Amino acid sequence: MISISSCFNRPVRRVIFFSVLFLFLALGTPSIAAEADRLVWIGAESQAEVSITSGTEEELNPEPGRLIAEGTRINSGDTVSLIRIEPQNTLLVLSPSTEIQILSLAGNRLESRTRISLQKGKLRITGTTQKEQPIILRTPRAVFRIHSADAGVQVLPDSEDGGAVRSGRVEMLNMETGERITLPPGTGATTGADIFQPQPLEDSELTAFFRDIPLPEKEIRENAVTEGPIGPANGQDTKIGKPETGQTEKKQLDWFDLSISGGGALITSSLYGSFSFGLTFTAEPFKAELLFPVRFSQRPFIPELWHRPKGNNEWSFGSDQTDPGAAVADAFIDLGLKVHRISWGRPGDLIYGHIGQLEGINLEPGLIVRNYRNTLDTPSIRRIGALGELNLDLIKVKLFTGDLTEPEVFAGRIAIAPVKDILPLAMGITLASDIDPAGDLDDERENSCGDPALLSGGLDLVLSLMDAPELSLSFYTAAGAQSVFLRDEVAGSGYSAGFNTDVLFFDNRLRSFGFSAGTFGTAGIFDWRLGYEMSKGIFKPGLFSPGYERLKTDYIANSLVPYLQNPGNKRYDRWEAGVLGEAGFSFFEDRFRIGLAYRFPFGIGEAGFRESDEDFAELEMTLKDTGEQTPAGSVFLRRRYFLSTILEEEAQLRSGTTIETNLFDSNTMIGSRIMIPAGQSFSFTLSAGTNVSIDDLDNPEPMVSLETTWTF
Repeated sequence: MISISSCFNRPVRRVIFFSVLFLFLALGTPSIAAEADRLVWIGAESQAEVSITSGTEEELNPEPGRLIAEGTRINSGDTVSLIRIEPQNTLLVLSPSTEIQILSLAGNRLESRTRISLQKGKLRITGTTQKEQPIILRTPRAVFRIHSADAGVQVLPDSEDGGAVRSGRVEMLNMETGERITLPPGTGATTGADIFQPQPLEDSELTAFFRDIPLPEKEIRENAVTEGPIGPANGQDTKIGKPETGQTEKKQLDWFDLSISGGGALITSSLYGSFSFGLTFTAEPFKAELLFPVRFSQRPFIPELWHRPKGNNEWSFGSDQTDPGAAVADAFIDLGLKVHRISWGRPGDLIYGHIGQLEGINLEPGLIVRNYRNTLDTPSIRRIGALGELNLDLIKVKLFTGDLTEPEVFAGRIAIAPVKDILPLAMGITLASDIDPAGDLDDERENSCGDPALLSGGLDLVLSLMDAPELSLSFYTAAGAQSVFLRDEVAGSGYSAGFNTDVLFFDNRLRSFGFSAGTFGTAGIFDWRLGYEMSKGIFKPGLFSPGYERLKTDYIANSLVPYLQNPGNKRYDRWEAGVLGEAGFSFFEDRFRIGLAYRFPFGIGEAGFRESDEDFAELEMTLKDTGEQTPAGSVFLRRRYFLSTILEEEAQLRSGTTIETNLFDSNTMIGSRIMIPAGQSFSFTLSAGTNVSIDDLDNPEPMVSLETTWTF
């Protein structure tokens, strides 16, 4: 008789054990939560005008004191309607012609938020909450997190959604753009505005906005509420800009979130359990997310068995170093590895900064830096990058480094549009460098190649003929060059330490350069890029691309060193060319996007066109986080030598030789992270990717991790 357990080997059983363990921990914790929210119908100016429908489409009588369950729909008709949320004593005021649906109640099952959908009309929420959880209000184009406040939200048909705040604090997510802002007292914002930022409102504007959602008469309020005040103290409107009594303390607590996650991870053939704490601090425009992970093997309370990214004990903070300088450096690295994301502002703001994982970094038009990512080796190797932007009207600056804990890759671009109003032409300068591309090689191999530093530079022109949200068209052209700085002499060549001009110029001919030209733009849900690239020598278009850290040792060994040892080889005078095509499709109001890219390569020589295998194919799918309980995440796949590998296997199949599948090797990059909610405070996260052993680049090991996450 075969037992079920025999179908799974020991590592797989451990993954299942860790995942189930953390699942029970997460599911069990909400049972000690505070008392569940209750929605109580108070009344309306005309009860006959109101329509209340249960989740089973049953018509309910609008009787004062009726409890309102999840799934209930309410249409206020031509009257003002009132609902109370207990036990925090928050009042909902529905203007005439307003329709809402109760999506969830805090404390019911695994829900930690009360969520309401405003489908049309205008709604006012006023009150002081006794719990730190905000009320989530969703409209067709926005999501509002309403803390202790007096705020109004409206839906305008086929146009825009907006909100205004008298007191307290409201966070607003624009689902059309993905932008998030915080509305302080005396401000408002709409999704369709040219600039999505809080706008100051005069007293007269606030009065007009709240006119059709008035607070009830004093007698009704006293009869309806018995457990504390609703709205500003003493029933009076608080002056704009001044917080209510006790509001400051609650506002500070609302900046802070804690998350707990756990599960199992398979990293380069070794099984690890995982457990981590996450801390999030938000004070617009600043946001910081810290992650404190522990990945343990066999015994969770023995630090010696915890996973060490690139051999580093990230919990030592320098205590395992004897040299003072090394101890300080190690402490800096260990602290940096606890940063998941720190940001200031948003992309496109006047000043934008980001520290953490970098994905999809482009320095237009992409001849040198294209779609750079530092996340494809996570969690085996975690990199903490940094990105900064300065966006002025005529000058734009973009800088980044791939890893602050081990800084090697640096790049930046300055774009100037001196006559933007007359001619929409931007001129750009791009510089990029890797100061230690051979650092992952052993000492002997690193020294034999001269311990180089890569230096890249380029000039570009971008002409924008149309620049509208739904229709844009730009043309570009760019030229770039590649050189090196050698710290040591290269064995078997005439190159000594230092900067050697022969890398760029050999026999009075320009070497190691390239150029590109093409077009990109958008048309409704479709976006594209089509470009032509040519290069000579060691210049590689888009060298700083996805998986660069993994493939740069291959570039050093198979491109740079052979060139330095024999620069007179005629193959370095040949043109390498390619046609790059990208296409993207966005659906469901840009919440879901699928992107495809392929570079078709070929060579140009004395005999005309020739074959080349320097191609790649990319697939990327992204599902944006809407702020609601919906799945979110991304999947990224990139394959180098895509077509040549397939053709080689087909040739082997026709000849009858043994086929060794090699599509899944170091030239394949996979990165994905999918979050599936299972309640307001509980979600499953699945991460999958490929990883490469530094000692054996031709035989990468698969990496799969499964986590369960609970956030409160």
